[in-house]
Amino acid sequence: MSLSLDVKRKLYGLLPQDYIADPPFLDGRYKPPEGTHAEQIAWWAQQPEGFVFFAFSEDEIRLDAKTIKKIRIITSVELEPEELEDIEDLQDTIVHRITSHLTTDELLQIQNCDTSTEPQEEALSVDELWVESERIAQSIVLLKNRRSKATTQQPVATWNSKLASNWLAGPWIRVDMRFHPNERLRADGVLVVHVDHRNEDQSWAKLVAGESLIVEKEERSLFGVDDIDYPCLEVLEVKASKKIRDAISESPQACDEYEQGYWEECFPRDLFSHTNVYAQLGGWPITWPDEAADEQLGRQLVLRTYANSEPWIEVFRKGRKYEVVDRIT
Repeated sequence: MSLSLDVKRKLYGLLPQDYIADPPFLDGRYKPPEGTHAEQIAWWAQQPEGFVFFAFSEDEIRLDAKTIKKIRIITSVELEPEELEDIEDLQDTIVHRITSHLTTDELLQIQNCDTSTEPQEEALSVDELWVESERIAQSIVLLKNRRSKATTQQPVATWNSKLASNWLAGPWIRVDMRFHPNERLRADGVLVVHVDHRNEDQSWAKLVAGESLIVEKEERSLFGVDDIDYPCLEVLEVKASKKIRDAISESPQACDEYEQGYWEECFPRDLFSHTNVYAQLGGWPITWPDEAADEQLGRQLVLRTYANSEPWIEVFRKGRKYEVVDRIT
């Protein structure tokens, strides 16, 4: 099949920026001239079409869960449930679809491309998306190790730095669930989160009903600071009002602007790197390499840790059961 320049630009835009500037998958045989990322992508789009597919089949390049989900939906990839759990096998299937089965129209759908020169009036503005985002924003509590400026003057949780820093099995964090911002998750007792990163099947979370939070000698006290958590676009596509959901697919520009604004203002990237925030109670899910945000909406986020780098720990509740998930990026 023959792909348009616009489609090829979109495909190359999915690849990591450093691969575009100096592609290891071509062993230095092809290298774009110095310039901006967009200029280098445009240069690649002028090259023989086979390089697009060669780049996407490179083992080192992994598509994230969000992109894979889009392609899988468009191409109707039929896989067994256990195969869907392996993101690498799924990507291999997607690469095969790109090289063998996709039409140009399907690729345009995947990337929400618009190759027409006529301006298109969108159904939604980015301001309308933000209004809806604020409507369904959730209250959260950030857990810090400083009492100053905290909403609570007594510890809301405890953190065991020795266990977490050394990946040792044990109760990394304990939370007084009386202070949880989500009333549906609030409970009279302490949630103990036992993490065993080397044996994930042995990680668990359990509510000890009626227990009060007592800070042990090896633990650090964490105090709560009230905050607000806004949903990413994938969550809006599911949780927004029907009117907004129906219009999102017809508003790619507004969606792009919302995603950029969300990433710059709302995504907790700073909390993952340099902060005194140890964890977060409540909030909306975020996309991870192995699981898109909207795929997590069948359960409620109880907490997410930020301290001690990877692995980050998330605890979910579904029904009356708690689930502990290790996150590695």
